[in-house]
Amino acid sequence: MAILLQLLLKLTIAAEHAIANYFKDKPGKAPKFYRAFCTWLILFGSKFIMLEAINLVFGDSINFTGPVDGIVAFFALVFGILIAEFIVSKIYFSLEDKPKDTA
Repeated sequence: MAILLQLLLKLTIAAEHAIANYFKDKPGKAPKFYRAFCTWLILFGSKFIMLEAINLVFGDSINFTGPVDGIVAFFALVFGILIAEFIVSKIYFSLEDKPKDTA
């Protein structure tokens, strides 16, 4: 399930960036609103697509329970994955070799 979620998260982020880049260069206030609304719609709506993908692939093997029929637990899982990925990438990039000053 983690691999499927990670793949769907990467696709969601790529779609969000593509839409943002489309509206970024447009002049005026309307494109800024459309950019913000589309970003929200993609990031929020994609979670329901992910839930359906999990349901199609795993069926009754995976159950999210709790408030709002498990949607809160699912959102917590997705945000947990994003936070963990962010922390691991920060640690990884902080460990990269830095050029030494040879003065």
